[in-house]
Amino acid sequence: ARKAYDGLTAEQKALVGNYEVLTAAETAYETAKADKEAADEVAALIANIGTVTVDSKAAIEGARKAYDGLTAEQKALVGNYGTLTAAETAYEALVEDKEEESVSTGESASAKEESASEEEKKGCGSSVGIGSVLGIMLIACALFLFKKKGFIR
Repeated sequence: ARKAYDGLTAEQKALVGNYEVLTAAETAYETAKADKEAADEVAALIANIGTVTVDSKAAIEGARKAYDGLTAEQKALVGNYGTLTAAETAYEALVEDKEEESVSTGESASAKEESASEEEKKGCGSSVGIGSVLGIMLIACALFLFKKKGFIR
């Protein structure tokens, strides 16, 4: 429409009665394009979080800050917002597990590292934390219940 209008003579342009419709459409298009670009940038930050680990804090916080800085229209265009909220929840759970593990064993992180280092020197090679043991127990209980209910043999 813009090319057609620009191709008109001055006399022909004077006869156009709805020029403001063209300029309003152009403005709306530019706004929508900018909104999409902003939403895409935030979606990329969210996608780059990847698998959540205890080292994911900066990526999650950066994505959250970027998302919170969007307008309502831009937020509606972010298709992976659920991934961000899931990452936040997973990170919080990891941090809580780490804190509970430290509290339950009464060791600080540096004491755990020293202990693990000593085990490696002795040839043990690995250490199993309380979270690992609880996870194994949970799996064993689930298998027992599935077997009892006849889901597995």
